[in-house]
Amino acid sequence: MTQQSKYNYYADAEHAWLEVPRSEVEASGISVTPYSYYDPETDKVYLEEDVDMMNFMKATGITLASIRMLNDFSPRKLPLYEKAK
Repeated sequence: MTQQSKYNYYADAEHAWLEVPRSEVEASGISVTPYSYYDPETDKVYLEEDVDMMNFMKATGITLASIRMLNDFSPRKLPLYEKAK
């Protein structure tokens, strides 16, 4: 049985982020760096790929099979997650 993609991974020319519901980020217990973004309209966090995404994956046990790669969005205009709390 294959695991269905649950998370979206977005990239622009310089960086990438994993889109995760805020409730899951908080439940994971990870500390989020100042490089992740938050969308208050959707209540989604965009975890930056270098540290936050990897820490979330380790904490929750999600695999690459549950991630869908997309390149049509950048959260850079959203508020930073740390300021949204």
